[in-house]
Amino acid sequence: MTLYKKLALLSLSLLIISSFQLQAQTDFAKKFVPKWDRAVAYTIEVIEAMPEDHLSFRPVEEVRTFEEQALHLIDNFKGLQRFITGSDECPLDEIDLENLNKAQLITVFKSGGAFIRDLAETQSKKELRKSVPDFFIKDVDITKEGVFHLISDHMAHHRGQMILYLRLNGIKPPRYRGW
Repeated sequence: MTLYKKLALLSLSLLIISSFQLQAQTDFAKKFVPKWDRAVAYTIEVIEAMPEDHLSFRPVEEVRTFEEQALHLIDNFKGLQRFITGSDECPLDEIDLENLNKAQLITVFKSGGAFIRDLAETQSKKELRKSVPDFFIKDVDITKEGVFHLISDHMAHHRGQMILYLRLNGIKPPRYRGW
């Protein structure tokens, strides 16, 4: 077989493999990404609903402030992504989370949401099926796909707390949408 034919065969093989990976990625992305984008948009609406002078509100001393809830979600994006990427380094680490005003908090949250969306869009079916080694809860067997769902569930949990903070301040939260 000539070098040209070998290269052509290799190129064709890589193209076929890539198309299978893209199709698998698309299957996950088609389900997860639109729901994720809506959940991020809904969470941003919740953040927008709280007046800037109430970002430091906390119902009792033992819990996070409203702003700390949002920042905790960003920290969670950064922390859990390592189970997907296998790296402790994260582009979100470069963002300074100290002394943010409300507009900056929203911008940072949007960046965090986009980071998770982009990460979800690049995963192959094979990668998503991989078990996560050294997950922080040792008796839980979780795949990389499961980590994406964990990130989403965690955001819903803390968004619910933030909605309660709005209600405690007499603020009507944005209309729920889970679709």
